[in-house]
Amino acid sequence: MYTRLPRLLTVLLLAGVLLAAGAPTQAQYTEITILATWDSAAERDDFYDLLFPFFQAENIQPNLVSETNLQQTLDQQIASGAPPDVVLMRQPGLIAGYTDRLVNLDAVLGAPASGYPPNLDALLTVNGTTYGRFVRLTAKGLVWYNGPAMSAAGYTLPGSWSELLTLTQVIDGDGGQPWALGIRDEGAVSGVGTDIIETILLQRHGPGLLDGLADGAVSWTDPRVREAWEEFGVLLDGAARGTPVDAALSLFGSSPGAYLSVGPSTVPRWVMDQQAASAADIGFFPLPAVDNPQRVIVGGDFVVLFNDDPVTLRLAQFLTTPELAAEWAALGSALSPYPGAPYPTAVQSRTADLALGQAAFDLSDRLTPDTRAAFETGVQRFVTDQSALDTILADIQATAGN
Repeated sequence: MYTRLPRLLTVLLLAGVLLAAGAPTQAQYTEITILATWDSAAERDDFYDLLFPFFQAENIQPNLVSETNLQQTLDQQIASGAPPDVVLMRQPGLIAGYTDRLVNLDAVLGAPASGYPPNLDALLTVNGTTYGRFVRLTAKGLVWYNGPAMSAAGYTLPGSWSELLTLTQVIDGDGGQPWALGIRDEGAVSGVGTDIIETILLQRHGPGLLDGLADGAVSWTDPRVREAWEEFGVLLDGAARGTPVDAALSLFGSSPGAYLSVGPSTVPRWVMDQQAASAADIGFFPLPAVDNPQRVIVGGDFVVLFNDDPVTLRLAQFLTTPELAAEWAALGSALSPYPGAPYPTAVQSRTADLALGQAAFDLSDRLTPDTRAAFETGVQRFVTDQSALDTILADIQATAGN
């Protein structure tokens, strides 16, 4: 049985274990630069709070750099001769471009702890060398709803794609707003759009099709890919649009603005941080499929190193422990890559079970940077003009082919 220790005590115990080998002096190590992308200030603060005792014990002055365009910032820092010591990345597709500078993590950290999914290691391995290790995960493409609002309206949760479309029509016919999606017009947020398309592809055709798009064996003009975009268009028609957080929050309150929204496993944290609803009111189901409604898309943050000095290696070891992942999970802002972690609500525990079950890693994060950009731009164009779909897919394929 897992018993959660107070966060500070757990972190101090972990730090004590890692420091047993001997800590450097402050004169030797005064600053470590950590580059990452945080979706909110709360996520950044969680990270700092969890690592603060370790920073103190190691006499580290952390320089936390948060950037939306992580690759651009990383390239600029490398060009200036001052790469970061540690980077928390989300895109395995970026690793191949930095293998001449990255540290071989398996060589310096050893194999991951028991329970770490082997498929995650494979994503971060290039030519037999593993350069990264996941520290937290996120399940994507989940349909969120307000339980009391759905019950009060007499709506039944769908178990298939056709039932989902029927529910959408019924809500619309009753004068309600079926969907709120975290998607805006061209040039704005498109992550939810790529998640929906990828989830439909996964549900309809399995992970092999996503693998084929990632490695170039399947064309973006394939009829199965086109069908997934068209199904996305059905959900998009008439949907309220905004940021992902605003879309999720619109489901709750005294007068909900919509009944359904697509978002990641962090939605409960967003909602409860804003005190918009209690955990008992928040429900979700995987985007329904024809055959298997329990498959989900998974993304996550993994650590890579541009520096292999002793204190940076100890920090990397600390970041990749199951115990720290469990503490992160207990905050409700991330899923642990290891089974058995505690979560603050039952709904978040369910998302973790899905993420470690029949999941496929986020396609857009596996693509090369150019193809990823073409995919995201294509979604933005599609939101504005669905009739341009053939041109959009041809443009993505042209980029992928190059």
